[in-house]
Amino acid sequence: MDIAFELIIILKLLLALVLGGLIGLERELSKHPAGLRTHILVCLGSATFMLVGYYALRYYNEMDAVIDPTRMAAGIVTGIGFLGAGAIMKEGVNVRGLTTAASIWVVAAIGVCVVSELYIAAVATTLITLIILLIFSRVELRIGTKMHQGTLKLEAESLKKVPDKVAHIFRTKGVKVESMEMKRVGGKVYLKYTVELPDDLDPTGIISHLAKEPDIENLEWADSQAPGPQ
Repeated sequence: MDIAFELIIILKLLLALVLGGLIGLERELSKHPAGLRTHILVCLGSATFMLVGYYALRYYNEMDAVIDPTRMAAGIVTGIGFLGAGAIMKEGVNVRGLTTAASIWVVAAIGVCVVSELYIAAVATTLITLIILLIFSRVELRIGTKMHQGTLKLEAESLKKVPDKVAHIFRTKGVKVESMEMKRVGGKVYLKYTVELPDDLDPTGIISHLAKEPDIENLEWADSQAPGPQ
């Protein structure tokens, strides 16, 4: 057994674990379903698969056999595409999880780079990805490409007119509704809207418009992102 060779393999897998974990940690802290463990396993798995192709090339070349390790990388890209698609969710008219799906795809590429001994590329890709996830989301929100997301709760005496009034105000103000929940407690009706506000409308603005309606009571807003990456 070549101890040095085995140690190199272990170190490569540990590096894939660390680099994939850094990106996964950001997703975990941002409360996304595909978080720390998912990203570590994707990066570690892609690295393990690539180990087979990378070192098989060295071994079989000594036997004058022809083998192409890039085919293994191509298979990884295809497989990760299906896994990333599972992180994408459609909520009403909105689609979420695209950024997380992209980060899964990137950590797979990082695992391939580690095994291929492209260490600078692997580390640089990890750092650039973290910059994109941590900083660019705030830039998008600042320049108005991302809407302000949150939950609006209100109380009403009855459902006779309130939903139509709320829907009309949302429509005229450009508010996108992701979901709506309703429950009755005693003689009161409680409505909960998960919404996205346009960049020119803040929560106090939409609350002030709704508060003018006599049938609407006890308005409450809660942010769902600060800011929240996808």
